[in-house]
Amino acid sequence: PGYSEKQKEVFVLKKKLLEISGIFYQQDGRIASMNDEDGKLFLFHPGDDDDSIETFKFAGKGDYEDIVQINGAYFVLESDGDLHYFEKGNSASYVKYELEVEKKTEFESLVHYPHERRLVLITKDHRLEKDAIYAYAFDLVSKRFYPTPYFFISRREIANAAKDVSAVCKPSAAAINPINNKLYIIAS
Repeated sequence: PGYSEKQKEVFVLKKKLLEISGIFYQQDGRIASMNDEDGKLFLFHPGDDDDSIETFKFAGKGDYEDIVQINGAYFVLESDGDLHYFEKGNSASYVKYELEVEKKTEFESLVHYPHERRLVLITKDHRLEKDAIYAYAFDLVSKRFYPTPYFFISRREIANAAKDVSAVCKPSAAAINPINNKLYIIAS
């Protein structure tokens, strides 16, 4: 409800954007994304040619998964749960926040909860006690991670809802729907 299929558009991304991971739609109509391995931020309008794409280096090699923009600054999620904070073009603003969680935990999605002043990091894979999708919260005021999971969704509940016990759910992106304010998670 609230969306029209008639308004959709398809854009083919340019070669320079071949390895992007995570996208954030900015208020100015551009998309912010980052290279999934090189710590580069890209800003572009859909359909831009390679010369119109702005590029900014924010960190070195890594495994970058998702991005959000808050008050003009960016938070980028790394697969190990670390968050990279920076302002475009201001290298002095860069801060890396490290999440202490079991080593084999892999994160894929980053969601901004503006009314709660927090970011939520959602797992894709892990070797934790419960077979579930876990989420951890980062407080935007104190700039600290909460020590326990913010929520978890049992994979068994997902399989039951899908009526398929072999269903595998590994989240690849998530966002708050602006129409109904619910969290939507997409997965394979």
